[in-house]
Amino acid sequence: MELEWIATPLAGGLIGYSTNWLAIKMLFRPYGEKRFLGRTLPFTPGLIPKERKRIAKSFGEVVEQYLLTEEVLVRELTSEKVEGMLIGAIEEKLFTREGRLSLETLLPLGDVEKAQLLEGLSGRIRGEMETAIYLKDEEIKGGVYALVDDEHFAAAARQVIARLVEEKFGALGSMFVNTDSIYASIRGALLDKLEERTVLEWLQLWEKRLPEPLSAGPLLESLLFQPVEVTSQTRKLLDQKIKAVYDALVREYLTKIIRTAQVGKIAEAQINRLETRQLERMLLDITSRELSAITWLGGILGALLGILLLVFQSL
Repeated sequence: MELEWIATPLAGGLIGYSTNWLAIKMLFRPYGEKRFLGRTLPFTPGLIPKERKRIAKSFGEVVEQYLLTEEVLVRELTSEKVEGMLIGAIEEKLFTREGRLSLETLLPLGDVEKAQLLEGLSGRIRGEMETAIYLKDEEIKGGVYALVDDEHFAAAARQVIARLVEEKFGALGSMFVNTDSIYASIRGALLDKLEERTVLEWLQLWEKRLPEPLSAGPLLESLLFQPVEVTSQTRKLLDQKIKAVYDALVREYLTKIIRTAQVGKIAEAQINRLETRQLERMLLDITSRELSAITWLGGILGALLGILLLVFQSL
């Protein structure tokens, strides 16, 4: 009698434990279909390998519709934590250790690459300026005409002429010189000369007389590659601008990217690429404690059922 009270619960527990253990194993095992006498054996392959494509599709739909939705991604990517990390990373590239703004840290270039960049930008700027000057030739000449006819400019020019004459010929000589006629002659000669060529041609002719041709290269180099001091207010405004541009990009283009990438399809395809053993290992890593609890619960329930059976038999 005492042996029965030990053996029956023990047998019930072993049966409950082993059936739950086997049921869990049969979720994955066997990995492939088993055949006997030309017929497929029942429960082969395991439940998950058999329904793998359906499970992968359902998982992809869950990811896209509930986990990685557009709203969730936008909210997370525009959170203060992510934006703070982004601004910090950009500032690390933009600013030197001394806190100076330097584009060279953001675009580290060698000497040859830097020279090519400056040459290209300088040539582009020169071309744009020459085109603008050529197209605005009449307007520029009109501005020169208006300048030499301006009363204040004419008065200042006459004073300069009078001072030069006095320095050259003395006060007595200046009494016999008419500054108005000299200015009128200079004005007429200047305007006549101006009409001989376009403004662009005059500038190019003047440039040829310089020791070196004009170039925006040195100015661009100082602007692009020389660190500059920035105030805390300027740095704050720069951070706000970076944040605003980042937020706009995320909100305007992220949804389009998500729709194009099809997150659910990516998750589905990734699951289908996994080998069955890898998928089993992944799921067991996630649910190992729960599955172990289910196995032991089967053993406990089996033992309790064995005890209840003995109780009913003894009544």
